[in-house]
Amino acid sequence: SAFGTSVIVPASDVFPLSPFLSSNLGIWTRPANEGRTMDCYFCKTCGVRVMHRLREPDGRERDVVSLKGGCVEGLEWKGLPHIWTKSAVVEIPEGVRTWEMAPEGLP
Repeated sequence: SAFGTSVIVPASDVFPLSPFLSSNLGIWTRPANEGRTMDCYFCKTCGVRVMHRLREPDGRERDVVSLKGGCVEGLEWKGLPHIWTKSAVVEIPEGVRTWEMAPEGLP
């Protein structure tokens, strides 16, 4: 797709995973930038990715999780910041906060 929507939340709001999530989510781990790895959680039934969590090179997990926006009921879409605009393929609205890459501390 041209873009994705992520909601950044404290990892403590999600982990440890509930028994329901543990039994319904699979994990695929892939290399990320600067020696990090990314745990990509996906639905075992349909395969859609649900969230990501970065691990630092030393194995330490980030204290935030990136949830896919479509999984968050009632998400308010207006006025949200845009990240990774360096590779944007759609026009970014004027007046919104932007970062060419991810802001410090985000996955």
